[in-house]
Amino acid sequence: MVREHAHVVHRYARVYLDPEDAEEVAAEVFAVAWRRGDEAPDHPRAWLLGVARRVVANHVRGRRRRLALLDRVGRAREPARAEQTALLEELDALRAALARLRPADRQVIALLGAEELTTGEIARVLGISPDAAAARVSRARRRLRAVYQPDHEGNGHE
Repeated sequence: MVREHAHVVHRYARVYLDPEDAEEVAAEVFAVAWRRGDEAPDHPRAWLLGVARRVVANHVRGRRRRLALLDRVGRAREPARAEQTALLEELDALRAALARLRPADRQVIALLGAEELTTGEIARVLGISPDAAAARVSRARRRLRAVYQPDHEGNGHE
């Protein structure tokens, strides 16, 4: 089937696509024909061209979607270099400050910040009373403020 009809399928795909894409589509058409071989009629030329029509249409739609996505990504606002640098510096300072805390304080800060838990939820996670959790949160925040030294000004921290 491939030897007899490959040139017809490729020629059909070339009407719509560049040479590389036409080759890809022709290969896909014969992969479909192989998978669905029991559906192919005794004279498969028209059937193969019907498969090629659908594969070409899918290929063109996919290309349109990819181009639209690339266009949207290209138009997306990328943060200014200065903003990125400032954010990375602040994250580095915060990571350094967290590393200087005791593990118990780091755990409380992680539950507060990363997990966004309330003091009551932290109490349940740690298996302690709400009052004990509030005290741990207060101490951990105070200790973090004491060791947190961002390298730049105007970051919104007190």
